[in-house]
Order: sequence, then C-alpha cells, then structure tokens
Amino acid sequence: MHDILMALEPKYGALEAQGTLSRAGYSPDLIKSLFKDHFLWNEPLQFICSRVPDLKVRDFMEPPTDATYIQESATLGEAIHQLVVCRYQSLLVKRKDQVVGILRLSDVFTIICDKIKSCEF
Repeated sequence: MHDILMALEPKYGALEAQGTLSRAGYSPDLIKSLFKDHFLWNEPLQFICSRVPDLKVRDFMEPPTDATYIQESATLGEAIHQLVVCRYQSLLVKRKDQVVGILRLSDVFTIICDKIKSCEF
C-alpha cells in the first residue's frame, strides 16, 4: 500500500533520490514542511486516473536487500525477530541461493494469535 501511494505521487521519487525519505527521526514539522515545500498531493485525486496507465512495476517495487531474505531452515523466532526489527511485511524465503517462498507478516501474526487463543488462562 505504501509503495502504491508513493508511486501515485511522482514527486516522492525526487525526494527518494535525494535521500530525504530515508532519514530517520521525522519530526511533525519536517513532515509538514516536506508536504508543503514539495507540493505533495497538490493535485486533486481525480488526476490519479490519468497517471495509473503509465505506471510500471518498477514504480512500485523496492529492490530486496540482504535483510529481506531468510533461510528456510531459520526458526520462526528468528523470522519474527527479523520482521519486527526491519519492519517488513514479508520475507523472501531461500533454500541456499534460490527463493522458494515468501513468509508474510500476516501469516505469522495469524499463527501467533491462534497460539494465544489456545492458551489456558
């Protein structure tokens, strides 16, 4: 969802190229100034329909980093830790050097919720 919203406002691309969006510790004033100074979401929403046909997959994708991968032999605890620390929605699961699946945060969360429901309190 985040990537789609960024792709629909092309000015975010320039901010990413400058490294502005990769900074940590955004203050409310910085967020407001970025919005105002770069005229983000300045056009009415009806213009989204004219942008969508020109968008490509590369406009939405984020190239994977080493922290995006986890070996299939890793424990669920290791996977949860990686999802939490890196704030990822999913991890690409590898067998040696080949991607063999995807572990989604939503699936992990479902497993945890089901386990909690089975606990006797």
